[in-house]
Amino acid sequence: MNRLFTSSVALIVLLLSAGCASVGHPIDQDKLNMIVKGASTKADVIAHLGQPNQYGSDSDGRVTLTYIYSSATTKGETFIPIYGAFAGGMNVQSQTVIVVIGPNGKVERISQNSTALDANSGVKSDIGPVMPK
Repeated sequence: MNRLFTSSVALIVLLLSAGCASVGHPIDQDKLNMIVKGASTKADVIAHLGQPNQYGSDSDGRVTLTYIYSSATTKGETFIPIYGAFAGGMNVQSQTVIVVIGPNGKVERISQNSTALDANSGVKSDIGPVMPK
């Protein structure tokens, strides 16, 4: 009985821990608001947001710092036997911030994008051939 209980708890912990994943660190809006276009420098951006996930430069002397955060959480319904095949999926959220440092060393442009998706998986009742129009 004790061995069965221990195995069951281990299985539940495994299933729950397999239910989410993330890449990067959440981008703090308050820290992002401290970056001032035309005044902040690359060092200021890194001080507020940390090291970028991507770093690039172009022939005009511009430097691009890209920050990416993505998180996916499995819907609880996915783990329900049989029902999960029809109602399963994931909730996915992502944030991207791109900061362009101009040739003068100051922030030239800041752009950000946030996405929240409800990604469904499982069996669909409308599966059929896709015909071009």
